[in-house]
Order: sequence, then structure tokens, then C-alpha cells
Amino acid sequence: MTKIRTTHVGSLPRTAQLLEANDQRSAGTISDEKFNEILTDAVDQVIKRQHQIGLDVINEGEYGHITRSGVDYGSWWAYSFTRFSGLEIIDPLLTQERRGLGPQQARPQRTRQDPPDQLR
Repeated sequence: MTKIRTTHVGSLPRTAQLLEANDQRSAGTISDEKFNEILTDAVDQVIKRQHQIGLDVINEGEYGHITRSGVDYGSWWAYSFTRFSGLEIIDPLLTQERRGLGPQQARPQRTRQDPPDQLR
């Protein structure tokens, strides 16, 4: 039987300690040595966890990228918006007001673009 190798792509959620170190680094209140110590420990732990769950291809989860939230969606949004058509950033509060919906009833607004002439 053929084995299907497993991995993941992109950023993994950061630990609370790494998030705090990122904040301190941005503020200039942590030394490079201390930050690198925390980063190295976090990377060691995330690699260990990937081994424990049986992934075949291991990576550092992009922990070296500074982010202030546990999950960094910024790079995903930038990647998506340069490759997909028909997406736009909207203000959900304005969308709710236009539709007469309260916060619990609001749904994301979708837009559609017609395909280019050569695809019709």
C-alpha cells in the first residue's frame, strides 16, 4: 500500500508566550537574546508536537514572522485578494444597515463578476 505523506502549510497558532514576546519586540522592550530564546523554545515545541501527531513533513509554522494575534490571517488575505476575482472588503455594519438586519442576522455580502469574454 502507498503511504500518503502528510504536512500542513502556512502559519500555525502562536503560544501566549510567543505573542507576548512579539509585542515586546515591537515595543523594543525585550532583548534580541531573550526574544530568540523564547522563539527557539516555541519552535522546538511546535516541531515536537508535529512529530507526536505523525506528520511526515515538519516545519516551524512560520513562528519567526511577528504577529500580534494567535493566528495570522493577513498573509492569507493578501494572497487570496491577488489571485481571486469578485472579492471586496466591505464594512459589515453598513451591510447590516442596508439589509435591515441586526448583528445576529448579518451574512457576508458576496459579489460576482462576469467571466472574461474569452471564457464565455
